[in-house]
Amino acid sequence: MQSADGLSSSGQGIRPVNDTSFGGEFVDSFELGTKTTWADGTLLLNATLFHQEYEDFQLNSFLGTSFVVRSIPEVTSSGLDAEILWQPRAVQGLMLQGGLMYAKTEFGDDIPGGDFVERSPLSASGALYKLPGATMPFAPEWSGSLSATYEWDFGANHIGRFNIGAKYMGDYNTGSDLDVEKHQKAYTVVNARFGFGRSGNFFDICQFKLGFVFHKVQSCGVLCQGLTVVQALVAGQGVFCKPFVRKTGANTPFSAGLRADFSGFLGTCCQCICS
Repeated sequence: MQSADGLSSSGQGIRPVNDTSFGGEFVDSFELGTKTTWADGTLLLNATLFHQEYEDFQLNSFLGTSFVVRSIPEVTSSGLDAEILWQPRAVQGLMLQGGLMYAKTEFGDDIPGGDFVERSPLSASGALYKLPGATMPFAPEWSGSLSATYEWDFGANHIGRFNIGAKYMGDYNTGSDLDVEKHQKAYTVVNARFGFGRSGNFFDICQFKLGFVFHKVQSCGVLCQGLTVVQALVAGQGVFCKPFVRKTGANTPFSAGLRADFSGFLGTCCQCICS
């Protein structure tokens, strides 16, 4: 680790930093929940209220060439997490699942240090001036999931299984500086899967998976005017790096794969993925 206190042409130049430590991160977490069973045990409904208070939260920020950890005095997260599971008696082998989460996760209003001060003009503000009182990056207020699984017997010793699921993520920011260019709009990912194997101990002999992404997804990376990060730094263009967007929704709307698995769900023997 190094720091500079002068120009390379004069002064002391680059000197080592011996102490790179920072304070510990602590959290107080409170939860109040319930687990309920309905319809003779075929319907499960669970819900949890939660509240978390972080002290000296460790924020990892990218500076263009390296990462730095800053301690944020206060971060709070409050919300509700609910889930449902239903196995209707009318349709044997069918299982429906769903989940919904609301979370309000925010930085504290008072964060010391010049990096967190808003000045006039804005170009003179600190690099992280948007953080005080704002929603944390990668923390959507709403997220949820739905899935349906159907399993049936065929033949004397085999079963089939079909699953389709969707996961929704509300909008959020992907940057530690909350730059507007790093804003990620809400999106939904849908996956479908089919498999068959021996009953009792399900050996996944053949499985087909198909996935869709609705809306473009923000990638955590940089694109430096068509150059890689290293090439841009060598060319002196590192300061012009901008976040790039991987257009998953429009250009690559789905991916599909086929695999054979002869050792259960964990070991994969052969797999082919196409996009």
